[in-house]
Amino acid sequence: MSRTPWTTRSSAALAAALALAVLVGAPASADTGERDDKAGDAPAIIDITRVSVRNEPTRVVMTSHVPGLKTRGGFAWGYSTSRFGGLLVFADRVAGRLVTEATYCGEIRCHDVHCPGLRVRWVTRKHLVQAIVPQRCYPAPLPSPGVFTATSGSKDDYDDAGVLRVARG
Repeated sequence: MSRTPWTTRSSAALAAALALAVLVGAPASADTGERDDKAGDAPAIIDITRVSVRNEPTRVVMTSHVPGLKTRGGFAWGYSTSRFGGLLVFADRVAGRLVTEATYCGEIRCHDVHCPGLRVRWVTRKHLVQAIVPQRCYPAPLPSPGVFTATSGSKDDYDDAGVLRVARG
């Protein structure tokens, strides 16, 4: 099976949208959820093996567990009301510096989201990349349950960890 290179933010948005359209997880308990993803289906530095979500009243914490995590690659998380569109958070290492962006995609177009309080943690020793997103950053009525995705990519490959539904606590 050939893989599509991860070359632009558009590729990340497309990967997140495809994940939402293709894989639908079972509802999780009240405000937390976790989903395992097959190990070895992507290069180790971007191979997501588990995704966990804490959907709190004031923030969402989305964590990608990556056993081979280094300081390269890119990660994206989606948070939406359905399988399509929603808030996308991107994290990349550029020249050793962590760069984060938030974008909201509606039915027709996407736009950047200014999100004070958005934080991304990239912790190689704990093998995780985590997005902490204030609920107030969601530029539409809050999803309940939330539909969450996690993807990652490098120059030559990508990983799609699927979809997880988590109610807001």
